[in-house]
Amino acid sequence: SAFEKAFPADSSAQLLVIGRGAIPTRHPRVFFLGHLSHDKLLQTLSRADWLVVASLAENQPLAISEAQAMGVSLLAADRTGLPEHVDIDPGGALFQTEADLVELFTTRERSRRHHTERRTLMSAARKKFDPELTAVRYEELYRAMPQVLN
Repeated sequence: SAFEKAFPADSSAQLLVIGRGAIPTRHPRVFFLGHLSHDKLLQTLSRADWLVVASLAENQPLAISEAQAMGVSLLAADRTGLPEHVDIDPGGALFQTEADLVELFTTRERSRRHHTERRTLMSAARKKFDPELTAVRYEELYRAMPQVLN
């Protein structure tokens, strides 16, 4: 509904909905892609400007890390697990309400992303979410925890 409010039917903006769910809409610029293979997902992300995540709760959503590693900025609900992703994403933002998301859509649409912004985000995300670095961080965390006696 935020997309419908932000963009008229003749807009060039598109909302690509990925996943098995569906939402009621008659907006001609909303496209339901369904479940995508990994290759198709990467192709879709390579053309996307923003990933919109309106989840009620997230802990560590891998989809966001993958999208940012492809240079896709995040527009996310200001809820658990999501705010920590905008620290590396100058083009990203958080929203509290549908009206906030409508405003983000309209302001972002007026200021198209430059390819250097995308490359900068790709680099920052790949550094932050590097699998080897993540493994080292987990190992350090678990080694620092006191032993629990049974």
